Amino acid sequence: MLYIEQKNAVSKSYSGTLNSVEIEREKVIATHCRPDLDALLSGWLIKRGLPGWKDAYLAFTPVSTRWGTKLRLQKPLHYLTPEDSIEDTQVIEVLPKYEVIHVDNGYSPLDHHQPGVIDLDICAASLTWDYVRQNNISLPFSKEEQNAISRLVQHTVDVDHFQQVYWEDLKGKEQYFTAHLVLESLKSVITNDVVLAKITFQLIDGLVYSLSQGQQQNISIATKNIISQWIDKQPQTTAVSAIASYFENPRNDGHHAMGLMWMLDGLQQLQYPESYEEVVDIVLSGTAHFLEKDLLLAKEIVDIAEKDSNNIFATSQKRKGLVITGCISMSAELEAIKRGYDIVFFSEEGPTGHHAKISARPINKRRSKVDPYVNTRKRCD
Repeated sequence: MLYIEQKNAVSKSYSGTLNSVEIEREKVIATHCRPDLDALLSGWLIKRGLPGWKDAYLAFTPVSTRWGTKLRLQKPLHYLTPEDSIEDTQVIEVLPKYEVIHVDNGYSPLDHHQPGVIDLDICAASLTWDYVRQNNISLPFSKEEQNAISRLVQHTVDVDHFQQVYWEDLKGKEQYFTAHLVLESLKSVITNDVVLAKITFQLIDGLVYSLSQGQQQNISIATKNIISQWIDKQPQTTAVSAIASYFENPRNDGHHAMGLMWMLDGLQQLQYPESYEEVVDIVLSGTAHFLEKDLLLAKEIVDIAEKDSNNIFATSQKRKGLVITGCISMSAELEAIKRGYDIVFFSEEGPTGHHAKISARPINKRRSKVDPYVNTRKRCD
């Protein structure tokens, strides 16, 4: 069964001696600031599935850095070979007082942003899920839960490489209610990454539970009542109306299965946390905030870029045509596009590997020699 995270717990291990005195090491899961779905699902997988790590601390550092130690380059897990040294293959980094696993950051084996690595079939969550299964012969998940996790991991691989631009069953603003953009909407109302992770872990618990129950036709009456109570308390804006419409038309097929309603319904059926209604309020408020901004989705950005030959576009032909290779966050900066700015994509091989960057410049104005760009992965506020 799914592990329910305990409060104020500290995970410790006794894995060495110094002058015959036991060394007590606390466990830490480290990822980048302002984490995305890939980063947080990876952390969830370790806390829920790796023996001895359920109470590990979470730590957040700027992109391409490591927590408590210097940056070093290791290959992604799937690229390791028997010829690689033990140090190169080491997932758990042992420090004097801590054991640390880096996910989706720091060029660790559970990261996929190493220079020169552009693999559309992996992400940090897929590497972490494989690592957890390899290192736990007795997973604390039922067969149905494992299948559900695998579906969520594959969904994360897709959105981490912007494959949602090819979705046929879920277009336009419907995507605001899928897992990756639910998290982005939470980031618009939660500035503390630890709080963000705690709520996201609960939502993942709920989604995995819902997915493990098979093809559900509707959400529970209890969940409907709580959602209705929230809607009744809100001013009747376009965003609130969109949320009400979403919950009135449950779908659990295709990408709809990764939706917000199944996160909240599963969480309610798990009967935790005690602050469930508070979680609902935070999540729906974030979604409403995002809907009100009416930000552009990845598909809409692609359409704009394809129509404007002045835009520089980072592409990959590895999989069915046009693919954005990099990290694009649906953040407030993109609102500039709707205020008369071009969107500019360009690819760069730099200290954080091969990424697409974004910049916005006024239409019809002369481009500067070096475009300023917004790299949202480095933001850590």
